[in-house]
Amino acid sequence: MSTQSRETLGDATLASGAGATPDRSTELSEQRTALSIERSFLAFERTLMAWLRTSLSMIGFGFTLVKFFEYLAEQRGGAVVGRFGRTWASDSVGLTMIAIGTVALVIAVIQHKRRIDALRAGLAERGHVEGRSIAIEVRSAESDYDRLPRLAAQLVAAKVDVIVAFGIKALAAAARATSTIPIVIPATSSDLVALGFARSLARPGGNVTGSTTFGSEVMAERLEILKEVKPGAARVAVLVNPANAGTAPTFRQMEASARASNLAIRRFDVKSRTAFGDVLAACAKARMDGVILQDDTLFGEANAAELARLTSKHGLLGVGGKDFAEAGGVIGYGRLDADLYRRGANFVDRILNGVKPGDLPIEQASRFELVINATAARSLGLAVSPTILLRAERVID
Repeated sequence: MSTQSRETLGDATLASGAGATPDRSTELSEQRTALSIERSFLAFERTLMAWLRTSLSMIGFGFTLVKFFEYLAEQRGGAVVGRFGRTWASDSVGLTMIAIGTVALVIAVIQHKRRIDALRAGLAERGHVEGRSIAIEVRSAESDYDRLPRLAAQLVAAKVDVIVAFGIKALAAAARATSTIPIVIPATSSDLVALGFARSLARPGGNVTGSTTFGSEVMAERLEILKEVKPGAARVAVLVNPANAGTAPTFRQMEASARASNLAIRRFDVKSRTAFGDVLAACAKARMDGVILQDDTLFGEANAAELARLTSKHGLLGVGGKDFAEAGGVIGYGRLDADLYRRGANFVDRILNGVKPGDLPIEQASRFELVINATAARSLGLAVSPTILLRAERVID
Protein backbone atom coordinates (compact mmCIF):
# COMPACT_ATOMS: atom_id res chain seq x y z
CA MET A 1 0.00 0.00 0.00
CA SER A 2 1.18 3.49 -0.78
CA THR A 3 0.33 6.22 1.70
CA GLN A 4 0.12 9.92 1.03
CA SER A 5 0.66 12.52 3.69
CA ARG A 6 0.27 16.25 3.79
CA GLU A 7 1.59 18.61 6.43
CA THR A 8 2.29 22.19 7.37
CA LEU A 9 5.35 23.48 9.18
CA GLY A 10 5.77 25.96 12.03
CA ASP A 11 2.32 27.48 12.39
CA ALA A 12 1.24 24.62 10.23
CA THR A 13 -0.85 21.50 9.75
CA LEU A 14 0.33 18.07 8.63
CA ALA A 15 -1.84 15.30 7.27
CA SER A 16 -1.19 11.75 6.21
CA GLY A 17 -3.65 10.60 3.63
CA ALA A 18 -5.34 8.02 1.48
CA GLY A 19 -3.96 4.64 0.51
CA ALA A 20 -4.05 3.15 -2.97
CA THR A 21 -4.83 -0.17 -4.61
CA PRO A 22 -2.54 -2.06 -7.03
CA ASP A 23 -2.18 -1.64 -10.79
CA ARG A 24 -3.71 1.55 -12.20
CA SER A 25 -4.43 3.02 -8.75
CA THR A 26 -0.84 2.26 -7.69
CA GLU A 27 0.45 4.18 -10.68
CA LEU A 28 -1.81 7.12 -9.85
CA SER A 29 -0.68 6.95 -6.23
CA GLU A 30 2.97 7.12 -7.28
CA GLN A 31 2.19 10.16 -9.41
CA ARG A 32 0.43 11.81 -6.48
CA THR A 33 3.38 10.96 -4.23
CA ALA A 34 5.81 12.66 -6.61
CA LEU A 35 3.50 15.68 -6.81
CA SER A 36 3.18 15.91 -3.03
CA ILE A 37 6.96 15.81 -2.63
CA GLU A 38 7.25 18.69 -5.09
CA ARG A 39 4.56 20.63 -3.21
CA SER A 40 6.38 20.00 0.06
CA PHE A 41 9.57 21.42 -1.40
CA LEU A 42 7.76 24.51 -2.67
CA ALA A 43 6.02 25.06 0.66
CA PHE A 44 9.35 24.84 2.49
CA GLU A 45 10.80 27.32 0.03
CA ARG A 46 7.92 29.81 0.51
CA THR A 47 8.38 29.74 4.27
CA LEU A 48 12.13 30.16 4.00
CA MET A 49 11.81 32.97 1.44
CA ALA A 50 9.44 34.87 3.74
CA TRP A 51 12.10 34.82 6.47
CA LEU A 52 14.85 35.62 4.00
CA ARG A 53 12.97 38.70 2.79
CA THR A 54 12.58 39.96 6.36
CA SER A 55 16.21 39.27 7.27
CA LEU A 56 17.66 40.81 4.12
CA SER A 57 15.43 43.87 4.54
CA MET A 58 16.86 44.39 8.03
CA ILE A 59 20.41 43.95 6.76
CA GLY A 60 19.80 46.36 3.88
CA PHE A 61 18.24 48.92 6.22
CA GLY A 62 21.26 48.51 8.50
CA PHE A 63 23.68 49.32 5.69
CA THR A 64 21.58 52.37 4.81
CA LEU A 65 21.79 53.59 8.42
CA VAL A 66 25.56 53.04 8.48
CA LYS A 67 25.98 55.26 5.42
CA PHE A 68 23.54 57.83 6.78
CA PHE A 69 25.37 58.12 10.11
CA GLU A 70 28.72 58.24 8.35
CA TYR A 71 27.43 61.21 6.39
CA LEU A 72 26.22 62.93 9.57
CA ALA A 73 29.53 62.19 11.27
CA GLU A 74 31.43 63.85 8.46
CA GLN A 75 29.22 66.91 8.83
CA ARG A 76 29.69 67.07 12.63
CA GLY A 77 33.33 66.22 12.92
CA GLY A 78 33.26 62.43 13.28
CA ALA A 79 30.43 61.76 15.76
CA VAL A 80 26.68 61.95 15.95
CA VAL A 81 25.30 63.58 19.07
CA GLY A 82 21.77 62.66 20.18
CA ARG A 83 19.31 65.10 21.65
CA PHE A 84 20.02 63.71 25.14
CA GLY A 85 23.67 64.66 24.84
CA ARG A 86 24.87 61.05 24.37
CA THR A 87 27.51 60.43 21.69
CA TRP A 88 26.99 57.38 19.51
CA ALA A 89 29.47 55.73 17.17
CA SER A 90 28.31 56.80 13.73
CA ASP A 91 27.62 53.27 12.58
CA SER A 92 26.47 51.56 15.81
CA VAL A 93 22.74 51.61 15.07
CA GLY A 94 23.19 50.39 11.51
CA LEU A 95 25.60 47.64 12.55
CA THR A 96 23.11 46.48 15.18
CA MET A 97 20.43 46.16 12.50
CA ILE A 98 22.85 44.22 10.29
CA ALA A 99 23.71 41.89 13.18
CA ILE A 100 20.04 41.25 14.01
CA GLY A 101 19.24 40.61 10.36
CA THR A 102 22.15 38.17 10.05
CA VAL A 103 21.12 36.28 13.20
CA ALA A 104 17.52 36.10 11.96
CA LEU A 105 18.78 34.79 8.63
CA VAL A 106 20.74 31.99 10.30
CA ILE A 107 17.84 31.10 12.60
CA ALA A 108 15.42 31.00 9.66
CA VAL A 109 17.53 28.46 7.80
CA ILE A 110 17.86 26.26 10.91
CA GLN A 111 14.21 26.49 11.92
CA HIS A 112 13.18 25.90 8.31
CA LYS A 113 13.82 22.17 8.57
CA ARG A 114 14.40 21.20 12.20
CA ARG A 115 10.89 20.19 13.27
CA ILE A 116 9.91 18.37 10.12
CA ASP A 117 13.30 16.63 9.98
CA ALA A 118 12.76 15.28 13.50
CA LEU A 119 9.31 14.00 12.52
CA ARG A 120 10.63 12.46 9.30
CA ALA A 121 13.43 10.72 11.21
CA GLY A 122 10.92 9.28 13.64
CA LEU A 123 8.73 8.01 10.80
CA ALA A 124 11.72 6.47 9.04
CA GLU A 125 12.62 4.60 12.23
CA ARG A 126 9.18 3.01 12.05
CA GLY A 127 9.47 2.00 8.41
CA HIS A 128 7.65 4.96 6.82
CA VAL A 129 10.10 6.16 4.19
CA GLU A 130 9.19 9.30 2.30
CA GLY A 131 8.72 8.65 -1.40
CA ARG A 132 8.16 4.92 -0.81
CA SER A 133 5.54 4.16 1.81
CA ILE A 134 4.61 7.72 2.72
CA ALA A 135 4.59 11.10 1.03
CA ILE A 136 4.87 14.31 3.04
CA GLU A 137 3.37 17.49 1.68
CA VAL A 138 4.16 20.65 3.59
CA ARG A 139 1.83 23.64 3.71
CA SER A 140 2.73 26.61 5.81
CA ALA A 141 0.66 29.50 7.06
CA GLU A 142 3.90 31.52 6.91
CA SER A 143 3.00 33.35 10.15
CA ASP A 144 -0.38 34.39 8.70
CA TYR A 145 -2.67 32.51 11.08
CA ASP A 146 -5.77 33.57 9.15
CA ARG A 147 -4.72 31.08 6.47
CA LEU A 148 -4.87 28.08 8.82
CA PRO A 149 -8.64 27.36 8.47
CA ARG A 150 -8.33 27.30 4.68
CA LEU A 151 -5.29 25.01 4.83
CA ALA A 152 -7.08 22.66 7.23
CA ALA A 153 -10.17 22.61 5.02
CA GLN A 154 -8.04 21.68 2.02
CA LEU A 155 -6.56 18.72 3.85
CA VAL A 156 -9.96 17.54 5.04
CA ALA A 157 -11.28 17.78 1.48
CA ALA A 158 -8.35 15.62 0.35
CA LYS A 159 -9.60 12.87 2.74
CA VAL A 160 -6.23 12.42 4.42
CA ASP A 161 -5.61 9.78 7.10
CA VAL A 162 -3.87 11.91 9.72
CA ILE A 163 -3.43 15.62 10.36
CA VAL A 164 -0.39 16.69 12.36
CA ALA A 165 -0.71 20.21 13.76
CA PHE A 166 2.40 22.21 14.61
CA GLY A 167 1.15 24.64 17.23
CA ILE A 168 -2.07 25.21 19.17
CA LYS A 169 -3.47 27.57 16.52
CA ALA A 170 -3.02 24.90 13.85
CA LEU A 171 -4.68 22.36 16.15
CA ALA A 172 -7.67 24.65 16.71
CA ALA A 173 -8.09 25.16 12.95
CA ALA A 174 -7.85 21.43 12.25
CA ALA A 175 -10.26 20.53 15.05
CA ARG A 176 -12.83 22.98 13.71
CA ALA A 177 -12.44 21.50 10.23
CA THR A 178 -12.96 17.85 11.22
CA SER A 179 -14.16 15.71 14.11
CA THR A 180 -13.37 12.40 12.41
CA ILE A 181 -9.87 12.60 10.90
CA PRO A 182 -7.20 11.85 13.55
CA ILE A 183 -5.16 14.90 14.62
CA VAL A 184 -1.73 14.69 16.27
CA ILE A 185 -0.02 17.64 17.96
CA PRO A 186 3.60 16.59 18.66
CA ALA A 187 4.32 19.40 21.11
CA THR A 188 2.24 22.04 22.84
CA SER A 189 2.47 23.97 26.09
CA SER A 190 -1.32 24.18 26.31
CA ASP A 191 -3.58 22.01 28.48
CA LEU A 192 -5.51 20.02 25.87
CA VAL A 193 -8.06 18.84 28.43
CA ALA A 194 -8.77 22.31 29.83
CA LEU A 195 -9.18 23.66 26.28
CA GLY A 196 -11.68 20.94 25.38
CA PHE A 197 -9.62 19.05 22.81
CA ALA A 198 -9.57 15.88 24.95
CA ARG A 199 -11.66 14.35 27.73
CA SER A 200 -8.65 13.23 29.74
CA LEU A 201 -4.93 12.61 29.29
CA ALA A 202 -5.29 8.84 29.68
CA ARG A 203 -8.25 8.51 27.30
CA PRO A 204 -8.60 11.55 25.02
CA GLY A 205 -11.78 10.05 23.59
CA GLY A 206 -11.99 12.22 20.47
CA ASN A 207 -9.85 12.63 17.38
CA VAL A 208 -6.97 14.57 19.02
CA THR A 209 -3.86 13.16 20.73
CA GLY A 210 -0.18 14.07 21.09
CA SER A 211 2.20 15.49 23.69
CA THR A 212 1.92 18.40 26.11
CA THR A 213 4.38 20.18 28.37
CA PHE A 214 1.71 21.93 30.45
CA GLY A 215 2.81 25.50 29.79
CA SER A 216 1.55 26.68 33.18
CA GLU A 217 4.07 24.42 34.94
CA VAL A 218 6.90 25.56 32.66
CA MET A 219 5.96 29.20 33.26
CA ALA A 220 5.81 28.65 37.03
CA GLU A 221 9.30 27.10 36.89
CA ARG A 222 10.59 30.08 34.91
CA LEU A 223 9.19 32.34 37.63
CA GLU A 224 11.00 30.36 40.35
CA ILE A 225 14.28 30.42 38.42
CA LEU A 226 14.02 34.20 38.00
CA LYS A 227 13.53 34.56 41.77
CA GLU A 228 16.59 32.37 42.42
CA VAL A 229 18.78 34.36 40.05
CA LYS A 230 17.51 37.69 41.37
CA PRO A 231 16.38 37.12 44.99
CA GLY A 232 15.42 40.75 45.45
CA ALA A 233 12.90 40.69 42.61
CA ALA A 234 9.40 41.79 43.64
CA ARG A 235 7.62 42.80 40.42
CA VAL A 236 7.69 40.62 37.31
CA ALA A 237 6.18 41.21 33.89
CA VAL A 238 4.67 38.29 31.97
CA LEU A 239 4.58 38.76 28.19
CA VAL A 240 1.74 36.79 26.59
CA ASN A 241 0.10 36.43 23.20
CA PRO A 242 -3.63 37.13 23.76
CA ALA A 243 -4.45 35.03 20.68
CA ASN A 244 -3.10 31.90 22.40
CA ALA A 245 -6.00 29.85 23.76
CA GLY A 246 -3.93 28.82 26.78
CA THR A 247 -3.04 32.34 27.92
CA ALA A 248 -5.86 32.93 30.44
CA PRO A 249 -5.65 29.61 32.35
CA THR A 250 -1.84 29.73 32.34
CA PHE A 251 -1.75 33.24 33.80
CA ARG A 252 -4.26 32.31 36.53
CA GLN A 253 -2.02 29.45 37.64
CA MET A 254 1.03 31.72 37.50
CA GLU A 255 -0.67 34.15 39.89
CA ALA A 256 -0.93 31.38 42.49
CA SER A 257 2.76 30.52 42.05
CA ALA A 258 3.71 34.18 42.28
CA ARG A 259 1.89 34.64 45.58
CA ALA A 260 3.74 31.64 47.02
CA SER A 261 7.04 33.29 46.03
CA ASN A 262 6.03 36.75 47.28
CA LEU A 263 6.07 38.11 43.75
CA ALA A 264 3.65 40.50 42.06
CA ILE A 265 3.14 39.66 38.41
CA ARG A 266 1.64 41.85 35.72
CA ARG A 267 0.37 40.70 32.35
CA PHE A 268 1.51 42.50 29.20
CA ASP A 269 -0.26 41.52 25.97
CA VAL A 270 1.85 41.36 22.81
CA LYS A 271 -0.01 40.87 19.54
CA SER A 272 2.90 40.97 17.09
CA ARG A 273 6.67 41.27 16.75
CA THR A 274 6.33 44.98 15.99
CA ALA A 275 5.02 45.54 19.53
CA PHE A 276 8.13 44.14 21.29
CA GLY A 277 9.88 47.49 21.61
CA ASP A 278 6.92 49.40 23.06
CA VAL A 279 5.91 46.62 25.46
CA LEU A 280 9.40 46.12 26.88
CA ALA A 281 9.84 49.88 27.18
CA ALA A 282 6.59 49.89 29.18
CA CYS A 283 7.96 47.11 31.41
CA ALA A 284 11.07 49.17 32.13
CA LYS A 285 8.99 52.28 32.81
CA ALA A 286 6.84 50.28 35.24
CA ARG A 287 10.07 49.28 37.05
CA MET A 288 9.63 45.57 36.53
CA ASP A 289 12.43 43.46 38.04
CA GLY A 290 12.22 40.84 35.34
CA VAL A 291 10.28 39.52 32.35
CA ILE A 292 8.84 36.04 31.76
CA LEU A 293 8.13 35.07 28.15
CA GLN A 294 5.18 32.82 27.38
CA ASP A 295 5.68 29.51 25.57
CA ASP A 296 4.31 30.73 22.24
CA THR A 297 5.53 30.89 18.65
CA LEU A 298 5.57 34.68 18.89
CA PHE A 299 8.29 34.51 21.57
CA GLY A 300 10.06 31.53 20.02
CA GLU A 301 13.20 30.92 18.04
CA ALA A 302 12.44 33.28 15.14
CA ASN A 303 12.16 36.31 17.45
CA ALA A 304 14.61 35.25 20.17
CA ALA A 305 17.43 37.54 19.05
CA GLU A 306 15.20 40.62 18.98
CA LEU A 307 13.74 39.84 22.42
CA ALA A 308 17.21 39.26 23.86
CA ARG A 309 18.43 42.57 22.44
CA LEU A 310 15.47 44.56 23.78
CA THR A 311 15.49 43.05 27.29
CA SER A 312 19.21 43.86 27.50
CA LYS A 313 18.62 47.37 26.17
CA HIS A 314 16.08 48.07 28.91
CA GLY A 315 18.12 46.37 31.65
CA LEU A 316 15.54 43.65 32.20
CA LEU A 317 16.28 40.13 33.39
CA GLY A 318 14.48 37.92 30.88
CA VAL A 319 13.46 34.27 31.16
CA GLY A 320 12.24 32.44 28.06
CA GLY A 321 12.94 29.26 26.14
CA LYS A 322 16.41 27.90 25.46
CA ASP A 323 16.48 29.77 22.12
CA PHE A 324 16.17 33.03 24.07
CA ALA A 325 19.30 32.29 26.12
CA GLU A 326 21.19 31.10 23.07
CA ALA A 327 20.36 34.39 21.31
CA GLY A 328 21.68 36.55 24.17
CA GLY A 329 18.95 36.44 26.83
CA VAL A 330 19.91 35.59 30.41
CA ILE A 331 17.86 32.45 31.13
CA GLY A 332 16.28 29.79 28.96
CA TYR A 333 14.11 26.98 30.29
CA GLY A 334 11.82 24.68 28.37
CA ARG A 335 11.15 21.38 26.66
CA LEU A 336 13.43 19.64 24.19
CA ASP A 337 11.31 20.11 21.06
CA ALA A 338 13.32 17.84 18.78
CA ASP A 339 12.61 14.87 21.05
CA LEU A 340 8.89 15.60 21.05
CA TYR A 341 8.64 15.98 17.28
CA ARG A 342 10.57 12.76 16.81
CA ARG A 343 8.27 11.09 19.33
CA GLY A 344 5.28 12.49 17.42
CA ALA A 345 6.04 10.00 14.67
CA ASN A 346 4.98 7.24 17.07
CA PHE A 347 1.44 8.62 17.19
CA VAL A 348 1.28 8.82 13.40
CA ASP A 349 2.63 5.29 13.04
CA ARG A 350 0.13 3.77 15.46
CA ILE A 351 -2.79 5.60 13.86
CA LEU A 352 -1.74 4.44 10.39
CA ASN A 353 -1.68 0.92 11.84
CA GLY A 354 -5.28 1.14 12.98
CA VAL A 355 -5.21 2.53 16.54
CA LYS A 356 -7.86 5.17 17.24
CA PRO A 357 -6.49 8.54 18.42
CA GLY A 358 -8.99 8.57 21.27
CA ASP A 359 -7.32 5.44 22.66
CA LEU A 360 -3.79 6.91 22.55
CA PRO A 361 -2.94 8.63 25.86
CA ILE A 362 -1.68 12.19 25.64
CA GLU A 363 1.94 12.08 26.74
CA GLN A 364 3.63 14.59 29.02
CA ALA A 365 7.09 15.87 28.15
CA SER A 366 9.68 14.62 30.61
CA ARG A 367 12.88 16.21 29.29
CA PHE A 368 13.55 19.90 29.91
CA GLU A 369 16.64 22.03 29.55
CA LEU A 370 17.96 24.95 31.62
CA VAL A 371 20.37 27.26 29.80
CA ILE A 372 22.16 30.12 31.58
CA ASN A 373 23.85 32.85 29.56
CA ALA A 374 26.47 33.98 32.08
CA THR A 375 27.76 36.68 29.74
CA ALA A 376 24.31 38.26 29.47
CA ALA A 377 23.85 38.01 33.24
CA ARG A 378 27.10 39.88 33.90
CA SER A 379 26.08 42.63 31.48
CA LEU A 380 23.09 43.28 33.77
CA GLY A 381 25.25 43.17 36.89
CA LEU A 382 23.86 39.81 38.01
CA ALA A 383 25.99 37.18 39.73
CA VAL A 384 24.42 33.77 39.11
CA SER A 385 25.01 31.45 42.06
CA PRO A 386 27.15 28.30 41.57
CA THR A 387 24.14 26.20 42.64
CA ILE A 388 22.08 27.38 39.67
CA LEU A 389 25.02 27.05 37.29
CA LEU A 390 25.45 23.43 38.38
CA ARG A 391 21.76 22.72 37.70
CA ALA A 392 21.99 24.11 34.18
CA GLU A 393 22.43 21.70 31.29
CA ARG A 394 24.39 24.43 29.51
CA VAL A 395 26.18 27.60 30.58
CA ILE A 396 27.03 30.11 27.86
CA ASP A 397 30.13 32.08 28.75
